[in-house]
Amino acid sequence: MSICKWFKKKKKPIKTPTKKPSPLYQAASTYIGTREIPGAKHNKKIQEMHKVVTGQELSDETPWCAAFVNFILHANGYKGTGSLLARSFLKYGQLVDAENVRQGDIVLLWRESPNSWKGHVGFFHDRDSEYVYILGGNQANAVNISKYKRTRILAYRRV
Repeated sequence: MSICKWFKKKKKPIKTPTKKPSPLYQAASTYIGTREIPGAKHNKKIQEMHKVVTGQELSDETPWCAAFVNFILHANGYKGTGSLLARSFLKYGQLVDAENVRQGDIVLLWRESPNSWKGHVGFFHDRDSEYVYILGGNQANAVNISKYKRTRILAYRRV
């Protein structure tokens, strides 16, 4: 058989279908653009996020990254952490190693220092060699996709 006939008979490689984003990621993405209202007025949607977590309608200026993640979890039938602290997610769900992280997994970052009680939490979007891209709330006072240094990652968690 000639080489040309062999190439014609050879099957084309099967393309792996693109993975559909997780339901949590899809739900979170519908809130992109939700933002705080400067001054005395407050965004009712952000206040609703706080209420789902704490039972209180807090100001939209109260840190709300964990409220956003808890709200999305609640809206999709999951029990959240019940806390407004980002680091409350450090033991939530299952730990995922960096090689297996998927869009929609929860990402925890430290703020100020790795040993501080302060942190940030959101949903994994993507990463490159230097940054992790997170879909989260209270990122420049809004829900958006923002980049953070990968050196700040504390953990990836999966529901």
